[in-house]
Parts: sequence; structure tokens; C-alpha cells
Amino acid sequence: MNKLDSLYAKFEGYAREAFRFLEDHYGFRLVQISHDRYSLVMLYQNATTGIKIEFEPRESMIWVTLYRLVDGKLPEYKSVLDLDRDTTNRFDLDALIEFKTPWLVAEREAGRIALRDHDVQPAIMERAAMLRQLGDGILRGNFADFADLGRLKQERIRRAKGE
Repeated sequence: MNKLDSLYAKFEGYAREAFRFLEDHYGFRLVQISHDRYSLVMLYQNATTGIKIEFEPRESMIWVTLYRLVDGKLPEYKSVLDLDRDTTNRFDLDALIEFKTPWLVAEREAGRIALRDHDVQPAIMERAAMLRQLGDGILRGNFADFADLGRLKQERIRRAKGE
């Protein structure tokens, strides 16, 4: 087992523990685990919602993405541009954190450092705690927050275009 396989195994164990509440309280199932030399991806789904947890050790990042399922599946995107422009069905946990607790954004950014092996468990626990605290409605299939997040994303797109 190489170092990356060992790190992925640790991450998967920590993530399963941290995100167990999805299965226990919201009816999610872990439907996919995949990895390559760049990332490990875990996908949870219930009847309405998908949660993708992605770990990229080279970037020292953990991303959590929330999806509104379309016909019981993750939305399909023809390109990265389509994915980035989606203002209806897909948002990062960071966007939800910024929307619901904007005072934490600067504090979280200031404390962001490259993840080392011993930082992975606290980082994944923090992501899970934020999802549990801020995403209850979404996890239950209430996507009212997605409408607000979509408006914020559209505004950012307009500003980026200089409109």
C-alpha cells in the first residue's frame, strides 16, 4: 500500500464516521466511492439530495457539494461551464456557510492551511458539523436555501462579466 492509498483509507474512515448522521438521521446511503491519483470522492444520496465529499491531497482541500436530485439522479452537465453556471441544483457547502454565517468566512479563510495527515480528521469533522448545522432543510429535501444561493451566484456571475 503506497502513502496515497493509506491516506485515502484514513480519509474514508474519518468521513464515514463524521457523515454517519446522513445515514442515521436523513435516510442517505453511501452510493459511490471512487479514487484516482488526484482525489477520492464519496457520494451519498437520499430520495431528494446528493452530497459529494471530495478530498484532493495535492491541493490540501476537502470539498462538500450539495445537489438537488433531478429525477432521482445527480444533475448532468455537458461541460464545466454548465456545471459552474448552475444556479438551481448544485452548491458548495462553502456557499451555504457564507450565506448563513458570513461572519465565519474571514475566520475560516485566515485559519486555512495545507492539510497534513494529522489535520485530515479535524478538517472532515468540521465540514460534517457545518453541513449538519446549516444544511438541515436541504438534507430533508427543502431547497429554499438553493433559491437564495442561486440569486447570489447569479449576482456574482453578473459582476464578473462587468454588468
